[in-house]
Amino acid sequence: SSAFCSCLKLETVEIGKSVKHIGLSAFSSCDNIESLTVDENNKSYISEDGALLDMAKTKVIRYSSKSTRTEYNMPDSVTEIGEDAFSGSIYLEKITLSDNLEKISIGAFGDCSSLKSIAIPEKVTRILCYDFLDCSSLEEITVDKNNTTYSAVNGVLFNKNRTKLLKYPEAKSTKSYA
Repeated sequence: SSAFCSCLKLETVEIGKSVKHIGLSAFSSCDNIESLTVDENNKSYISEDGALLDMAKTKVIRYSSKSTRTEYNMPDSVTEIGEDAFSGSIYLEKITLSDNLEKISIGAFGDCSSLKSIAIPEKVTRILCYDFLDCSSLEEITVDKNNTTYSAVNGVLFNKNRTKLLKYPEAKSTKSYA
């Protein structure tokens, strides 16, 4: 856990063929990663489109935060986004989440300063505090109408019953809120 946490000068990560386990928050706050590669003979992990995933492509572990890509389309097999997985990805404006996504771990999108909107799929049942911290361009959060845990009203994230406001987008254009 947290093996490379806060290694601000780390720019390149190469996962060798013998790596079998990467702990929680292994690359948290490593906001200068330009390249994440995995040896083609590794049986546990894969690198695809700038993201480090488990071999089954069910979990996004880390995205190359300094990638200059503006969009990321998550594989439909992904059910979980790991802690701080996209944090510091300053160029990403759009992230299309997997329809099968269930869990968004803490800090998943922190400091994604160009992210403008995000659509929460139907199956998501876990969003934690700080998931959208410092998303200074975030204007709107939408939630699939069939989601049983969350809802959104005018781009603002709530629990399903709308008794708890979870996230008011930082760049929302309205000058007042009632």
